[in-house]
Amino acid sequence: MTPYRLTQQPFGNYTQYTLSHTQGAALSVIPQFGANLHAATLYHSGQSVAVIDGDPDAQTLQANQWYKSANLLPFPNRIKDGAYLFNGKHYQLPLNFLQQRHAIHGLVYNKPFTYLSSILQERFAAFSFKLHFDGQIQGYPFPFEATIIYRLTDTNSVTCTVRVVNTGLNAMPFATGWHPYFTFDNNDIADLQLCLPPNLQQLLTDERQIPTGAVMPNQHFTTLTPIGNTVLDTCFKLPDAPTTPQAETVLYCPQKKLALRVWQQTTKGKYAYVQIFTPPNRKSVAIEPMTAAPNAFNNGMGLLVLAPGKSFVGSYGAILTF
Repeated sequence: MTPYRLTQQPFGNYTQYTLSHTQGAALSVIPQFGANLHAATLYHSGQSVAVIDGDPDAQTLQANQWYKSANLLPFPNRIKDGAYLFNGKHYQLPLNFLQQRHAIHGLVYNKPFTYLSSILQERFAAFSFKLHFDGQIQGYPFPFEATIIYRLTDTNSVTCTVRVVNTGLNAMPFATGWHPYFTFDNNDIADLQLCLPPNLQQLLTDERQIPTGAVMPNQHFTTLTPIGNTVLDTCFKLPDAPTTPQAETVLYCPQKKLALRVWQQTTKGKYAYVQIFTPPNRKSVAIEPMTAAPNAFNNGMGLLVLAPGKSFVGSYGAILTF
């Protein structure tokens, strides 16, 4: 008999789907709001830890001030002025970050996905969600199908796999990412320690946080270092020739003596960038795997072009360890 179960319960006007394990680990997803991983609790060495800082209610989720756990499709981060040129044609996206007058974090973070299926086994459980994007939106007339699969394994790890298929008749510009806020039961992040992957390049940006094209070797958190009062909203590029198929960003809690290892697939065409953001409430750290840099539709850094019928598949996740 499997120790996992799948339940549904209301979350405001939405329905929340939850995979849970008898030891207390659980993943909760709200399909109708971008297949958002609203909550995650992992279990290790007798401790259950809430590792995702989600929104407390449906109203806050809809307000979406911080894009918590947003799935970033078909682009992550910023597109300068919401404007770009692709195959000789100009496009204008809706501006949803008026403070800097950018398009930000894609087009599906609040779109309704549908529940597809679930698998409940002895050692793992998973559920999947799908979106048919019809391309009927200003500035991105490229239809695609997106499937997101969340997997809970042995109570201490969560994996997300993203599959996107170009269902249109033309090539489409594409990038993706995820915007999770990681935490240890909402403790103040000043007490946590952070270590970034090795050999990163920091992208230098202008006053509107658009990359200038210049980079510098990363000097932030090259070993486990207390976060303290450090403020980050910074994008880093992983090495062009990675020595391993995954890169890890480590968040460590000395009080619990536990580490959260946030990994991203780094093979060619996968998640070659990571954005680190410390929000003002200082209760979590956004560790954002991205396939492309900010403004990728203009600067081409990490940009993919999917031909009709072609697909992208990539994965990232987090593991709770000593």
